[in-house]
Amino acid sequence: MLKILYKRPWFITNNNSYQFTDVNVWESTQKDFTFYIEFRLDEINKGENHCIFCRPGMHMGVFVKNGEHLTWDFWTENNGKNQFNDLSFYMGKRNMNKKIQVIVSHSYEQKTFDLQIKCLEEWNTQSFGKKIKDKTIFLSKTYDGELIDYSDTPFNFGIANYEHDLPAEHKAISQYELFRAGLFSKFYKFEEIENFLEKNKDCKRELNKKLDKSIFLINTNELTKYKAYDNSGNCFNLEINIGLIKKIYGIDPWRTLDINILGDERVII
Repeated sequence: MLKILYKRPWFITNNNSYQFTDVNVWESTQKDFTFYIEFRLDEINKGENHCIFCRPGMHMGVFVKNGEHLTWDFWTENNGKNQFNDLSFYMGKRNMNKKIQVIVSHSYEQKTFDLQIKCLEEWNTQSFGKKIKDKTIFLSKTYDGELIDYSDTPFNFGIANYEHDLPAEHKAISQYELFRAGLFSKFYKFEEIENFLEKNKDCKRELNKKLDKSIFLINTNELTKYKAYDNSGNCFNLEINIGLIKKIYGIDPWRTLDINILGDERVII
């Protein structure tokens, strides 16, 4: 498990400096793709908008809103106009701090997002006003136009966008426990991803089961203070975003930052 702390976001770069692969990470969320993430939101999050994962700008990703709704947000362009879209489910405050699994599959041809939300712990179904089968929610949305081009954006964990003058809801800074996250440039059924996750739940450097077209497969069973390893073989490791943390705290880029800190505390070497 990796603890993503408040104001200490992590990211996967959209530029692979290691040059170990020619996998196209830039455009990996433009056509068919499947994304999964398992996390537990910290109770410290009291704002209106908290980012779990996203590609920033006119963002696309997993968000918690008003402490009650879990959403998959995305933007499209249709006839020259940009349009915000989301798939949103009311979880209720009683359930937002449970361990949650989210799987999203996108069909480029059908222009459709399918979303599965599953609670991996016992949750309170009274919040929903109805019984949820097997603690699992299914949502789907078909859109018009084309997805916004996300090819120049990184993959952010714990923050959406950052500029000092942005409202807090657009920064969407969050704190949570990350267990696993992965991306495939292929449309997979929910059952296929669940089987993949079950087979690999205890793995470290080597997968027990593989699926084709993996982009990154973040495994928090194998991590350091600065990095969680990618089991895809593409070296798209999840890394702490030192550059952005310096920007958040107003630290000169050339200074060395000791990240062995909590919250707003910082040490400059």
